[in-house]
Amino acid sequence: MVNATVKAPIPKPMITSSAPPRQISPSGWSLLQPRSRSYPRISADIDCDFCVVGAGWSGLAAAHRLATRNPDSRIVLVDGGAIGSGAGGSNSGFLFDLPFVFSGDAYQGREDEGRFEIRLYREVVNGIRELVKSHNIECGWSEIGQYHVAAGKQGERDLGVIEKSLINLGEEHVVYGGLEIADRLGTNYYTRAIHTPGTVQINPFALLNGIVTSLPENVSVYENSPVHTIEEDRPVWVRCDGGTVSAGRCLVTSNTHLRAFIGSNANLIPLMTFAAITKPLGPKQAVGGQGNSIWGVVPSSPFGTSMRRLGDDRLLVRTTNAFAADYNVPERIWARAQDRLRKSLQRRFPDAGNIEIEHIWGGLVSTFRDAKGFFGQIDKGIFAATSSGMPLSILYGQQLAELVLGNDSEALGFVRRHSNPGRLLPDPWLGMFVNSGLAVQQIRAWREI
Repeated sequence: MVNATVKAPIPKPMITSSAPPRQISPSGWSLLQPRSRSYPRISADIDCDFCVVGAGWSGLAAAHRLATRNPDSRIVLVDGGAIGSGAGGSNSGFLFDLPFVFSGDAYQGREDEGRFEIRLYREVVNGIRELVKSHNIECGWSEIGQYHVAAGKQGERDLGVIEKSLINLGEEHVVYGGLEIADRLGTNYYTRAIHTPGTVQINPFALLNGIVTSLPENVSVYENSPVHTIEEDRPVWVRCDGGTVSAGRCLVTSNTHLRAFIGSNANLIPLMTFAAITKPLGPKQAVGGQGNSIWGVVPSSPFGTSMRRLGDDRLLVRTTNAFAADYNVPERIWARAQDRLRKSLQRRFPDAGNIEIEHIWGGLVSTFRDAKGFFGQIDKGIFAATSSGMPLSILYGQQLAELVLGNDSEALGFVRRHSNPGRLLPDPWLGMFVNSGLAVQQIRAWREI
C-alpha cells in the first residue's frame, strides 16, 4: 500500500482523461434484471501487479486471463461507472460466432483466413458457455442462432454477400423467402432471410455482472471510480478521486473512452446507437410467429435495425447511429432516435396496435477505418485495446493480457493484423463527415431501419 503522507517523486503525466461517458438513461436490461451486488469505490492508495481500466467485455477478459495465467499476482479492475452500466451491458445481446460485418469480397480466395476468424469467435463463445454453466449465471442464455434479414433491394444485395460468404466458408445456414420468414417471426416486413445456428442470445447486463462475480480471487473490483490520469513511471500510477493505484503494468480497455485518454492517436470513431424494450405484449398483440417463440434478427445492412422477441413477451429493438464526439448526442438526435425506434416497431407489426415502449437508452460503439479495433502498447508499462461486439471485445481483452505477459500465438497475430486503423479527420470535421456519411447510408438502406 502506498503511504499517502509520503511525498513520492512526481512522474511525468502521460495521459489525462476527461469526464467518463455519461449514459442518457439506464439500459432496459439492467431494469429488467437488476444486479445482485455492488462494489466499492477506490478510497485509498493501492499497490498491484496489473491495473485494468474499464470493466466492459475487454476489461473482464483481460483481468480473467491475467488472473488465471498468474494466480499469485494481484489485479485491480476499475470502472468509472457502475459495473455493467456502460456499453458492455447495454448492447442487443447477440453473442455471435460469425463476423458481424461480412467482407464485400465474400472471402473469395481468403477462405482460410475467414475460417480462422470464425474459429476464434467460437472459442470465445465456448469459454463464456463454460463460465455460465460452472457458475450458474442466469442471463437468459438461448442457443437459438439468429436471422440475417432483408426488407428492401439494398438489404437483399447485402444479404447476397452474406450468403456467398457462408457458402465460401462452408458454414451451415438456411435461406427463407418472405412467406417462410413471416411464418417464423410473425411479420411480413422482410422479403428474405438467412438463419445461422451458432449465435447465442443473452441479457448482456446479467451476463457481464455474473462474470464479474465469478472472477478469480486475485482480482479486486472497484466501480464508480473515474480514472483522471495515467502516468508512465515505474510503477504506472493510475489516479482516481479517492486514491492512486500503483501498478506494474496498466491495461486500458475503456471502449470509446480510449479517445479521451490518447486523443486522435486512437483513430477511433465514437458512435451512439439506440435501443428500446417494450412492455409485455397483450393477449391480442399476436407477435412472434410459430408458437410465439423467442427469436432475434440482425440486419443484412450494417445501418439497419436489430430486433429480438424475448421470453417474457417483450420486444427489443435497436436502430440508428449518430456521432458521439463527447460521448453523448444532441437532444434533437435523441428525439429522432426515439421516433425511429417506435416507427421500426410499427412498420414490422402494424396489426399489433399500440406496442408500448417501457425503456429507451443509448449505448456507445467504437468503430474504426479499415480495422477491427485498436490494440497495442502506448507507453512504458501502458497497453490499450478496444473493439466492438462481444466476441471481438473479449478476444481483444484476452490477447492484450497475452501481449502484456510476453506471450505470442496465432490469435494474437490475428488481432495485431486487424488493428491498424486508418487516420481520421480532426474534430470538428470528423463529426461532420461521419454524420453526413451515416445519413447517406441510412437513406440507402431506409427499408432496413
